[in-house]
Amino acid sequence: MDRKFLAFDLAVAKWVPDGGELNAHRPLGISCAAMLLSDTGRFVTWHGGTPDGDAASRMTAEDAKTMVQTLVEKVNAGYSLLSWNGLSFDFPVMAEESGLESECQLLSSRHVDMMFHVYCVKGQYLDLKTAATGMRLTVRTQGMAERDAPRSLAGNPDSPQAVVFLTSIIDEIVGVATDYADYHAISHWNTSALCSAKPGQWLSGQTSRLWAEGKHRLVLDHLAENLRTTTDLALTCERRKVFLWINRRGSSQGMDLPSGWLTVPEAARIKGSDHTQWQWDR
Repeated sequence: MDRKFLAFDLAVAKWVPDGGELNAHRPLGISCAAMLLSDTGRFVTWHGGTPDGDAASRMTAEDAKTMVQTLVEKVNAGYSLLSWNGLSFDFPVMAEESGLESECQLLSSRHVDMMFHVYCVKGQYLDLKTAATGMRLTVRTQGMAERDAPRSLAGNPDSPQAVVFLTSIIDEIVGVATDYADYHAISHWNTSALCSAKPGQWLSGQTSRLWAEGKHRLVLDHLAENLRTTTDLALTCERRKVFLWINRRGSSQGMDLPSGWLTVPEAARIKGSDHTQWQWDR
């Protein structure tokens, strides 16, 4: 029987220029966040709201607290919290924005960060797209080259090409949390998955601009596909008990997963490292 995963991802509110250092721009803020439950396919998003009923530019501390409390409840109900690089990015941002540092530290120490697991075993940093492609999971950008997709969509998100590219059941939303029970209908999109807390990534750059410009659906679609790819990767690897990928030199690499993906403390013990030092440290 598959483990019940809860994949989580967020988008920061503050734009960080290419080559910029994330720490220098703190606090980063959260424009929106989302979770996906692997057993039901339920997709839930969070963002703030304005008095006029529009989506706010960033979540308030109370919004962030509500999100953290929901994650705590789900983990206590038996879900395994899942991320790709959440240890050094998402959880520090959540802790700073919500003020619930102890709760976020507890969530961080109880969750599965697949990239951290790979680092502890192989000493390598991988992006989510490389990981998914190595496991032969579908990663497609419909109708345009992947390297051009973010720039093209940001420039003209209402074009026919973008409509095909972003086919989904997500509508523009307002409110702290919105629930999409039919998440599996969402088209598969993963142009630039979160890979690390290093600057220059699309998630920390373009999505903040897009959200500020009111292109909320585009950002939520991006989070949705990151979560879908993350969940598919976790389940596929656990079923096959192996994780495979192609490194930058074009060579095949892999690592066995006899017990599935490890939690952060379990992975840290392999390397003999203190996982708490990873937060904001890379």
